[in-house]
Amino acid sequence: HASSIEIEVSRSRLSETGEALEYLLHYPYGCVEQTSSSTIPWILALEMRSHFPRMKHSEAEIRRNLQAGVDRLLSMQTKEGGLAYWPGNKDPQIWCTMRGGMVLLSAREHGATVPEQAVAAMAKWMSEALRRDNDHEQGWGPGWTQDRAGALYLLALAGQSEPAYVEKLLAKRETLAASSRAFLALAVLAGKGSPEVARTLLEQEAVKAAASPASGWNWLSDQYVTSLQLIGWVRLAPQSETTMLRLASLLAQRGAGGHWGDTFSNSWALEALATYAREVETAEAATVEMLGAIHETIQLSRERAAVFYDLKCTGEAAGRYLAKLTAGKQVWLQVRLTSQPAIESLPAVDSGLSITRQYHRWTLQGKAEPLGEPRVGDLVLVSLDVHLPRDVNYIVVDDPLPSTFEAVNQAFASQGSAVPPPVGVTYGRWNFSHEELRDDRALFFNDRADAGHYQLQYLARVTGVGEATAPQARIEAMYEPQKNGLSPSRRIRTQPRDVPAATAGR
Repeated sequence: HASSIEIEVSRSRLSETGEALEYLLHYPYGCVEQTSSSTIPWILALEMRSHFPRMKHSEAEIRRNLQAGVDRLLSMQTKEGGLAYWPGNKDPQIWCTMRGGMVLLSAREHGATVPEQAVAAMAKWMSEALRRDNDHEQGWGPGWTQDRAGALYLLALAGQSEPAYVEKLLAKRETLAASSRAFLALAVLAGKGSPEVARTLLEQEAVKAAASPASGWNWLSDQYVTSLQLIGWVRLAPQSETTMLRLASLLAQRGAGGHWGDTFSNSWALEALATYAREVETAEAATVEMLGAIHETIQLSRERAAVFYDLKCTGEAAGRYLAKLTAGKQVWLQVRLTSQPAIESLPAVDSGLSITRQYHRWTLQGKAEPLGEPRVGDLVLVSLDVHLPRDVNYIVVDDPLPSTFEAVNQAFASQGSAVPPPVGVTYGRWNFSHEELRDDRALFFNDRADAGHYQLQYLARVTGVGEATAPQARIEAMYEPQKNGLSPSRRIRTQPRDVPAATAGR
């Protein structure tokens, strides 16, 4: 029914992260890594706002959102000093502390409030964690070494380099995975170590990348490794041919959606291309003359690195869009056409995982009845049936509610029902790592779920009158988003509260 053409003209390759930027800013979940990844765009916006014309935010708004990300990360810091995966978790993890710590340090450099004692406690815990498992040789696998190499990079950024531990990993460089070598090279550079040692690590990776692009986590895409390499090469040799090859390789890895698949890969790609834009793209200003439906001459410079147009297309107004560039210059132009179909019921989707949903009215007698057309105030039992054909790491079930429902949090006495329903898991062993009941949706997370069938249940209350759509419930492996499933959508009609005749006139 409605279509638009989005056109972006830019003098920087950073413009090609637009979809990644949108993905990170609107990702609805919030563990330590996802919070870190969605905070990075706000950090970059402070110093490179001219590269992101789609971000229509004032500096005050950007700083407010940046501080909100920092505050959520700090809420995941444990009493030991390290960061846990979810708010409220008590067990710090090295890889969580590594990623969240890097963002906290960067945010502090850009003016966010990060207490010094929080940074000191984090660095102290990380250093002690390296020493605690120093003798656990059985742990020298890809994931173990990647976490430790990342920890060394964080400590170097915090001004607390660990040269002895760097040497310990360097002694095993021939057996290190691609991600471990890249993190270790960045740790060497950040700690003012030998550029030649860093170069050796990155060159070794360049040779072996095609044959063995293994990452430290077998459940995580390996695309972020190229981003790490690009950051390293920009710092070593910004104008080199290898840097250009790493850049081309990173851009070629984007998926059909225009970004790099998951929050971790997208955030590192954004950082890598921002590093490239900051250090390499020093070209002179360019002039672009927009013709056809757009009549404007654009001067692109550092102060105005990109221009974005969002044009509505109706009938003949679509017309032609042409751009004429000043001779001898180089700019990038992206065009995206968007259309929206009529609202209709959407079918189930099974892309490696499956989910179905049922609604029942929950009576005061503690029985589930057919939903029909429930009335305002009625309780609704929501049942989500999930099938996992294989074991999955870091999985989320996201069930958006129709606008006439609100989720009920049974932890609050004022929201509970007179007869408690079988809320939770009715079959299968789904061990919740984290759950959130929001006004508009219910979210259930599991850091590792075994193959099998599960049913998850929770309560909602009817709060509005009319006809509304219950959007598709979604199950997704958060770091393998190609593994997902959707339930059918559903139209639901609700009625006003049933008022007894004796009190109707009052």
